Amino acid sequence: MVNLYEDGVYLINGNDIITDPHNASILLKSKLNDNIPTRNEAAKNTIG
Repeated sequence: MVNLYEDGVYLINGNDIITDPHNASILLKSKLNDNIPTRNEAAKNTIG
């Protein structure tokens, strides 16, 4: 099944999906221990 999200999502380690754009920075910090890539770094090796 495929889900489309209007605001986009963050996929962490191929397993965890963060869909809330308002709390994304807080959730990313908790998952990645302040090692958050920039948008350009995150876009590397993706389809889009």
